[in-house]
Amino acid sequence: MKFHTLKSFMLLLLSVMIFTACANKKTNGGDTPSTPPIPSCTMTGTAIKCTNILVDDDVDFINTHKATITSLDLTATPNMITQKQLENITSTDFPLLDNLSISNNQSLTSLNLAKFPTLTKLSAIYINNITGFNDIKKNLTTIEVSIESGIPLTDITNLTDKTKVTTLALYLYTDTSLDISEFTNLTELTLTNLSGLTGLDLSALTNLTTLKVDGLNQLTTLTLPTKLTNLTKLTLINLSGLTGLDISKFTNLTKLQVYDLAKLTTLDLSALTNLTYLYVSWLGSVSTLDLAKLTNLTNLTVWGLGITTLDLSALTNLTNLRVRDLGIQTLDISALKKLTTLNVYDLAKLTTLTLPTNAPNLTSLNLVHLAVLQKLDLSKLTNLTYLDLWNLGIATLDLSKFTASLTTLDLNMNTALNQLNLGTKPFVNKLTVTGFGNSALDSINTITHPTSKIKITLKSPDINYPPKP
Repeated sequence: MKFHTLKSFMLLLLSVMIFTACANKKTNGGDTPSTPPIPSCTMTGTAIKCTNILVDDDVDFINTHKATITSLDLTATPNMITQKQLENITSTDFPLLDNLSISNNQSLTSLNLAKFPTLTKLSAIYINNITGFNDIKKNLTTIEVSIESGIPLTDITNLTDKTKVTTLALYLYTDTSLDISEFTNLTELTLTNLSGLTGLDLSALTNLTTLKVDGLNQLTTLTLPTKLTNLTKLTLINLSGLTGLDISKFTNLTKLQVYDLAKLTTLDLSALTNLTYLYVSWLGSVSTLDLAKLTNLTNLTVWGLGITTLDLSALTNLTNLRVRDLGIQTLDISALKKLTTLNVYDLAKLTTLTLPTNAPNLTSLNLVHLAVLQKLDLSKLTNLTYLDLWNLGIATLDLSKFTASLTTLDLNMNTALNQLNLGTKPFVNKLTVTGFGNSALDSINTITHPTSKIKITLKSPDINYPPKP
């Protein structure tokens, strides 16, 4: 009896399998059975992140875990969620959700934040067709919002309790005024591409630790707090209307970036002795730059200033140096023995470059477009692995002592170069030599050397200047 029962069950199971296979074949219009879609939403701990355009199964997946999730990330794919799907997701509360991120979506027209009663962190970037937020809860501490289209700024500035907000980032809106003076507990503030503002008063925000103001091109006055004892990071970018800047009182700054301030004439850094990172670039008529007291600097970029001298002798802790587009004729970095990376670009008047005689950690050297530089002594920098020499005025180059380290040598556009000494010892690593545009170095393609680890190419590579930070 048991045998017949088991046999009947097996026949039934086989029939179901055959029927399912036929149904799959019919559905797909071919012989290959359909495969279930790869889930586009994944859960790690109590956080859900979605990386593809949402389907109904994803919405069901999110709704299934509403009671437990603390973070919902819907930022990975443009237009990944429709307004109907969002309304389906937010039809009931998320009782524990702390962090919500939505970006790059043109399908959403509204966002009901009342469904997230415990929300403290909101990121809503480039959702350009949303016309407003419903019921922003008073317990928000972190707000990152682009308000390029219809989102009223008052949705942010009229929060019930502004003092709870510690991080605020506003992008892309047009207005003639901005009052965030009541956000007195802000520690991090980012204001980017806010057109229409001619004045900005941040004097009440005395608790700031990080401040970034970028792309306010109509701004003529910027009022900062008279005392910012906690401010350690300051970034001021693309403020082409700003004529004056006094940051001398922010003595606890460790990172400073100031660039594209076309009307700025002076920049006093002498009191900022705690700086470790400094980026200054394209500062209008700034003609002098005194760095003598910034002895804690480890990372320095000086780019596009109207200065004719640059004294780096006191900056003995520098590990990374980038100098570009200056009118200087000499550059002495002999005191910088801790350097690991050195980039010198586009110094059309540079005739003298004095390198360190002892910089054991310097492995990357880029000298680009120094057309009148005719002498170059690299003999002491024997730990270089990457050497980029592009468009120099040198005639001879001795690299005979670099066989233990060098892997990349770029000699593009060195039309004056007629002698290259690679020595006679085998290179430990494979050395790639690029020499496009060397009309005086035709023999580069037939270099004879007692090793097969040298690869020669005359193809011009793309020149990659380090980007702005």
